Formats: sequence, C-alpha cells, structure tokens
Amino acid sequence: MQLSRMVHNRELDRVEHGVYATPTGATAEYAGLRAQWLARDPGRTAEERLSDPHTAGVASHTTAARLHDIGDLPDDVYEMTSRPAGRPAGPACGSTSPHSTLLT
Repeated sequence: MQLSRMVHNRELDRVEHGVYATPTGATAEYAGLRAQWLARDPGRTAEERLSDPHTAGVASHTTAARLHDIGDLPDDVYEMTSRPAGRPAGPACGSTSPHSTLLT
C-alpha cells in the first residue's frame, strides 16, 4: 500500500485514522484538532465542507474556549458540534466528544 510505504519512509505522518500529513504539517499547532475534523467526514474535502459550514461542524465547548484563549478549562478531549444528520462522530474519531444541535 502506497500510504503505508510513505509512512514507513517518513514521507508522511499518520495523524488520525485516514488522515495523513507531511512531517512539518503534523507538528503544527492544533494538528490533532484538524485531523479529528477531517476524520469526521472523510468523503468530502475541507474545501467542500467549508462551503457549507452548517454541515461541517465547529469546535465547541472547552475546545472553542482553548482556541480563543478563554479561561483555564481542561481540554483533553476535542469537542465538536454539528447539525444532527449523517454519520455520527463516535469512537472512530478518536478523542472527540461529539455534540449535535441546530447550527445557525
């Protein structure tokens, strides 16, 4: 398999199941959060999801507070909120705590 070979040769880093990055990209700040967001909907590119933000999901709760440097809250689990529908984000998405609500 091409991806396995590239990971073995250190040309790519496996960030999350089905999400790969160049070695410099994998160490970027919030790379894990980006990988979790990508893993939630592997059938669409980031560009496709951003064109419809209501279905893309957003960082929320303690994760959003950390991104905005608000307070001193524990953020050991990424929290994301998306519109109810489609594939649920469960254990297959690693350390993500999924929430569903109507996004406006």
